[in-house]
Amino acid sequence: MTTSCCPDNSWGAPLHVSHGTKSLDGARGELCKIGPSKDLEIYVSRPQGEGASQKALCVLTDVYGLQSRLFAICDKLAAELQ
Repeated sequence: MTTSCCPDNSWGAPLHVSHGTKSLDGARGELCKIGPSKDLEIYVSRPQGEGASQKALCVLTDVYGLQSRLFAICDKLAAELQ
C-alpha cells in the first residue's frame, strides 16, 4: 500500500463519506429497529452466496453512530465471515 497514513496490510484510508451520512447507497445490508419498544436502530449485513452462516459479529458504533463508513466496514466483515 502506498498511502502514507496506513501501514501495509491495513484497510486503507477512510472512505470519502461524511460522518453525518446515513445513506444505504451501495450498502448490502438493511437498517432494522429492535428491542421491546423498537427504538434501537441496527444495521444487518449478511454473507452473500450459498448456505446460511451460523456466525454473527456485533460491531459497536463510535460517537458518530450508524453511518455509511460503518455500513461499508460491516459489509466487508460479513463477506469474510463465511
